[in-house]
Order: sequence, then C-alpha cells, then structure tokens
Amino acid sequence: MSLVSYQIEHIKEYINSHGIWYEDVKAELLDHMICSIEERMSEKNQSYQDAFADLLNEMKVGEFQRTKLKYEHLRAFRLVFKEMTTFLTGSKILIFTLIAMLSGIICYNPLALPYISSQVLSVCLVLFALVYFLGLPIFNRKYKALYHCFYMSRVNAVTTTTLIVVSLIEGRLTDWLMQFPLAATLIYTFVLLFVAAATIVMNRTYKEVKAHAVI
Repeated sequence: MSLVSYQIEHIKEYINSHGIWYEDVKAELLDHMICSIEERMSEKNQSYQDAFADLLNEMKVGEFQRTKLKYEHLRAFRLVFKEMTTFLTGSKILIFTLIAMLSGIICYNPLALPYISSQVLSVCLVLFALVYFLGLPIFNRKYKALYHCFYMSRVNAVTTTTLIVVSLIEGRLTDWLMQFPLAATLIYTFVLLFVAAATIVMNRTYKEVKAHAVI
C-alpha cells in the first residue's frame, strides 16, 4: 500500500520539526519512514495514523542524524586510508617519494623541527578548510555542499585530525621527535600522505555532491 502525497508531506513536516540539518539525512530518513509505514499498513493492516505512531515508538528520529554522522565520519577515514595505499603503486609513487624526501629534510634538521613541520601542516590545514569549507560551497551555493552529511563529515574528519597532529607536534611530541628523527620522518610522511589522500577524496566527494544536487 502506497502513501498519498499529503501523508508524505506530513512525514516531511515531522522530520523538519526535529532539526535535521543535512539534506541527504532527511532524504534517507524520509525513505526509511515511508517504507516502514507502508509495510505496516500492508502486513498488519494498520491505518496510516497507527502505523506512524508505532514507528515513532520504535525509532528515535533525533538519533538518526547522530548515527549517520558517526557512520560517515568513520567512512571518511576508511576512504582516506584506502586512497593512501594507492601512493605505493603506479605513478603516484613519485608523490610518495617527494613527500618522504621533504619529511626527511625537515625532520633531520633540528632547526626545522618542529617549527617548520607544524607550519607546513598548518598551511595545508588552512588551505584545505578554505577550499572545501568556504571556497567551493560559497562559489557554488546551488550544490548546497554544506547541507550534505557525507561531505561535512569528511571535511571535519580531515581538519580535526590535522589540527590534533599540529597541536601534538608543537606541544608534547616536540622533544621526542627531535630525539628520533627517523620516527619523526615516518610520522610526518604519514601525515602528509593523509592530507594528500584526503584532498583527492574530497575532490571526488564534491563531484558526488554535484551529482546529487537538485538545481
């Protein structure tokens, strides 16, 4: 049994009343609720009102967005780490080599570590945030990138992780990194590869936003 238009509008109004911010979360939640209500109406012979009420007793609409955000946040790391492995093969191995050489130059120079290392990461962090949090969303507002959960989760995952690393390099890990330049080189190479891979993932993510956009 299919719902009619005014029933679907009722569900949309209910979802909007719970402060769901992201458009993709709204769409997924709406689809889930419609399918669940239609299933109850068909299998249990319930009215729309009863099926709607029973569904609300079983699910927490407010938790749906938080659960989705957690899932997308973890998915962001999986995508970035998977992309990082591609730097070990093919033409991308040149990028890996250049990043490793840059890390070695910085980490084996006591005057450069930790100041230049943290500055390089800070610049990467600022540029990343400017492009993906401000630049693209503002100049292409019609795509509503900031209203997509998967887009914002990936931006937050990268910026938060990089910010934490910068704080550690400038703070507690400073003395340790200076004592063990080889370990510092490996860590710094890993972080720079993380940022490079995250940039590639975000480019794909933005294309995904454009593909889902309703203009």
